[in-house]
Amino acid sequence: MTDTTQDLPLPAERPPTPSAGVVSWLRGNLFNGIGNMLLTLAAAWFLILAISRLVRWALIDAIWHADSGRECRGDGACWAFIGEKLRFILFGRFPCNLVLRLLN
Repeated sequence: MTDTTQDLPLPAERPPTPSAGVVSWLRGNLFNGIGNMLLTLAAAWFLILAISRLVRWALIDAIWHADSGRECRGDGACWAFIGEKLRFILFGRFPCNLVLRLLN
């Protein structure tokens, strides 16, 4: 009796998945199921929206120079106020000469 399995062609095998690297980590941790994939995409969408709105508020719509508080009533950040009140923001009502004495 002869063995006919030796004459049959071998089935094509899939290439091995990479076991190291960024793609492997992403596939194993963030995209390993439909639930994880949907959560990852939803979180990425939320981050894109949040970061774009933060950049718009902090940089694009920001007021950099203002002569009074009324000029700072816009949709963006008021960096003119931060520059003017920096000592008060850092030290509060603590006397300035005490701060300088403590730093020396």
